[in-house]
Amino acid sequence: RFNVTFSEIVMNGTLNLSIYSPTPNYLNHTKIINFYPLTSETEFNITDWDVSLNVSEYGVFITRMAWNNGTAAGFIIGNLTILGDTELTIYTLPTYTFDASDIFNITAFFNDTGYIGYPPKNISDATISYRINSNNYRTDNITVLGDGLYNITIDCNDTEFNSNGPNSITINASKQYYNNQSETIDIIILGETSLTIIDPSDGATFDSSNTFNITVKYNNTIRNEIINSPNINYSLDGGITYRWDNIKPIGNNKFNITVNGNHTDFGNYGLINIIVNASKAYYYNQSESFSITITGNTSLTLTRWPDKPFYYSDEVFNITANFNDTSRNQGISAATIEIDVNGNPYIITPFYIGNGNYNITINCSRPIFSSYGSFSIRINASKVNYYNKTDSSLNLIIGNTTLTLTNPQDGSVFVTGQIFNITLQYFDVVQESGIAGAIINYSLDDGNNYRGDNVSYIGSGRYNITIYASHPEFDGFGFQDIIINASKQDYNNLSTILTIHRQITTTITPWNNKDLGSVIRGLNISYTFNYSDTNGNPIKQASWENMSNSFNLISFLKNYGDGNYTMFLNTTNVDVSGSPYVYI
Repeated sequence: RFNVTFSEIVMNGTLNLSIYSPTPNYLNHTKIINFYPLTSETEFNITDWDVSLNVSEYGVFITRMAWNNGTAAGFIIGNLTILGDTELTIYTLPTYTFDASDIFNITAFFNDTGYIGYPPKNISDATISYRINSNNYRTDNITVLGDGLYNITIDCNDTEFNSNGPNSITINASKQYYNNQSETIDIIILGETSLTIIDPSDGATFDSSNTFNITVKYNNTIRNEIINSPNINYSLDGGITYRWDNIKPIGNNKFNITVNGNHTDFGNYGLINIIVNASKAYYYNQSESFSITITGNTSLTLTRWPDKPFYYSDEVFNITANFNDTSRNQGISAATIEIDVNGNPYIITPFYIGNGNYNITINCSRPIFSSYGSFSIRINASKVNYYNKTDSSLNLIIGNTTLTLTNPQDGSVFVTGQIFNITLQYFDVVQESGIAGAIINYSLDDGNNYRGDNVSYIGSGRYNITIYASHPEFDGFGFQDIIINASKQDYNNLSTILTIHRQITTTITPWNNKDLGSVIRGLNISYTFNYSDTNGNPIKQASWENMSNSFNLISFLKNYGDGNYTMFLNTTNVDVSGSPYVYI
C-alpha cells in the first residue's frame, strides 16, 4: 500500500505512480489516478500493490511519483527495498543419537515463501553456514544440491563437539535481499569405548593365599582422552553378585581391582568366571569376562588315639586327620581320604566328624600288618580345586603273643645227675600260629645269668630246652625257679617261670646193723646212721617220714649233728603176732 500526502492544496490533476525493478529497470507496477481537490496534509492511498504477484527479484526498487494538471507538474523519485520472505527447513534425521565415529548428513531446504508463481522459487545460491555448539560459524563440508537443497556433512569426531553427550548444530541460511533464517537441532553423541583386561591373562592360575590385581583399561577408542570417573564394578561369582570395592584408578584410563584368592565369592575355588563392567553416561557400556583357576591351600595334621609308642597286633587305634583350608582357616568337608600302609592300599571308609576332621580306624590285626614292625601309614587328603596333602604316621606294631609251658608240670622233681626237657610254645595269638625263629634264653640262678644253649626248635612255635639237673648255675636244692624268656623282633617278648624241686642224691651209712634182731616187747631198739650227700656233705636238720606200716612202733629221730642221727623205736604197743617187722 502506497500512501501520499501533498503539502499544498491541489485542485485537480492526475497522479502517476511508477515502480521499477532493480537492474534491468523493468516497470513492475504503475497506477494513474484522477483526484478532486485535496486538503493539504491529508494522506490518501494511491494504490495497493501485491508484490508477490509480479516481483521475481528483490532488492532496491525505484519509485517515480508524477503529478500533472495541464498547467503545472511535479515528480519525486525514491528507493524502495523489498526483501524476500523465506523459510529454512531441516529435514528430519533418522536418529538424533550418534556414535562418536559416525558421519551423517543434514539436508536443509531454503525457499522463498512470498513468491506464489510457478515453479516455486527455491533459493539455491544462498550462503549456508553452521556452527557446532557456541563455536564460530563455518561453511566447510556443505554441498549445494539444487532447488534450494543443501547437504551438510557432519563428523561426530569433530573437535568442536563436546566430548560426548548433548550437542547442538545451528544452521544459518542467508542471501542478499532475503530474510535470513536459522534452525538448531540437538543431537547426542555417544563415546565409543573398549574395555581391555590387561592382567591377568585368561586361564591364569592362583593359590587361595594369593592377592592379585585385575588391571583393566576403559578407553575412548575414537578420541585420545581420559574418561573421568567411570563406574567400574565386577563379579567374582560369574555374575550372581557385583561389587564396587577395592578399585583404584592408576592413570591413563586404567584401574586396578585388588582381589584376595580366598574371597568367599569364589565358593569352592576351581574355575572362576570374573566379569568386569565399565560405564559412564553418554559412553558405551562395556563388559568383559575372563577365567582363572584358584586352588585352595591346605594343611593335613594327623593325631593318634591312644597315642602309644607301639601297638599290639590285636589292638585297634584311631588316627584323626584334620584337612584344613589354610587361607580361610576352616575345615574342608567332603574330601577324599586315602590310606596306604607301606604303599599298599588300606581299604576303609573314614568317618567325617566335622570341622575338617576325619576319623580313621586302624585295626592292627589286618593281614596288611602281619609282618609286624614299623609301618608307614600314609594318609592322602584331596578334594577337587584344593591342593592334595599327604602326611604319614610311623607306627610300630608288635605281634601279640603267648608263652606256654607244656612240659614238665610246675613243681616237678628232678635229681642231680638227671637230664630233662622243658617244652614251651611261643604263639602268635592274632595269626593263630606258632612263632619260629624266636630267641629263647633262660636263667637257672634267679635271673643273675641267662643262657641260650641247649635250645632246639621242634615246630609250630614249640621249643625244647634241655636241662642238666646238676648244672652248677643252680644255686641250691629244693624249689628252684627257672626263668625262661621268649623274644623275636617285632613280637611281644614274654617270660615265664618253671618251678622245679631240685634234689641231690644221698647216702645213709649205718653205724649198727640195720637188722635189729629180736627184742622183748616194751623194750627200746635203735638204729644209728650218718646221712650225707654223695659229695660227702652231711645233711643237717633232716626231716623224716614213715613210708611203711608203723606196726604201732613209737618212733623218735634224734639229731646228733654233722649228719649223725639215731632212730629210737619203742615196742610197747607192737602186736607180736606180726613178727618179723620191716620198718621203712
